[in-house]
Parts: sequence; structure tokens; C-alpha cells
Amino acid sequence: MVVAAKLLGIHRNTLSNKLKEIR
Repeated sequence: MVVAAKLLGIHRNTLSNKLKEIR
């Protein structure tokens, strides 16, 4: 479960970074 949480956190970070790049 901890690993899954870390993967989700990384995925969120990448998505937020992509959104910032678009803006």
C-alpha cells in the first residue's frame, strides 16, 4: 500500500507539472 501511495503521489506531481507547463 505504501508503494501504491508513492506511485500516486509521483503521478500527481507529474500531472501538476504538465498543467503548469501548459499555462
